[in-house]
Amino acid sequence: MDYAGQCIRLIALPGFVHKSEVSRVDSLLEIFQHSHGFKPYRVNYSTITRDENQIICHFNLNRYISDLDAIVRNQEFESPTAVFASSMGASIVGHYIAQHPYDHGITAYATVSPLPSWEQYANERIRERITQDKRNVPLTGKYDIQKGFTRYIPAEDIHEVQKANALAALAASPPTQKLKVLTFIGTQDEVTSLEKMRAYHAALGGTSENIKEYACGHGIPQESYQDALIAFFTENILRQKLVRSCVEA
Repeated sequence: MDYAGQCIRLIALPGFVHKSEVSRVDSLLEIFQHSHGFKPYRVNYSTITRDENQIICHFNLNRYISDLDAIVRNQEFESPTAVFASSMGASIVGHYIAQHPYDHGITAYATVSPLPSWEQYANERIRERITQDKRNVPLTGKYDIQKGFTRYIPAEDIHEVQKANALAALAASPPTQKLKVLTFIGTQDEVTSLEKMRAYHAALGGTSENIKEYACGHGIPQESYQDALIAFFTENILRQKLVRSCVEA
């Protein structure tokens, strides 16, 4: 397909944030829009609600996949699509690709600190305690604490959370449409294991040289990977000369 004259779409999936919140993907979208001519889209999860200083992340995997699908398959214009996902957003992307192995519509995909499934959340003891005691799944991070926020998945949604397993989905339906993949990993990640993050990268067809590791935890500082992310997307899309940069006035 000839993409000449078209803009590149960059779709970003943040972690579990409400649509009213600013996340780390927003500054990246702004940089790609104003400095590199990408058309930015942020996925807002339709089931996440806010009650003052509480962010209630009602979990519905099918709705999340639909939220992503609606943007990828937007027929406003035909153009190559780049996707960036953080944390649990990577599980959503993995499930989406597994459901559309022949026509997922993604040219290049980058993820930071991917959390492929419920089985990678914290550790088995914590998961069992949450499940058995029917507790809320805590998602409150250090920045939430600084702002006085509480973030969680309600206990009644545990059965939905347990459905999330991008590794199993990709194993059953590996992508056949060519896809460039880049993964950023914190070697001290306290949320998910290095083994599973590397396995997720491989399941998407990613190469070993496109795994970038940093000596930090789940919240890898943006400044650590920003340049590599920009180079990855621009080199894998712009250098193909399929498109021209479209910086909006």
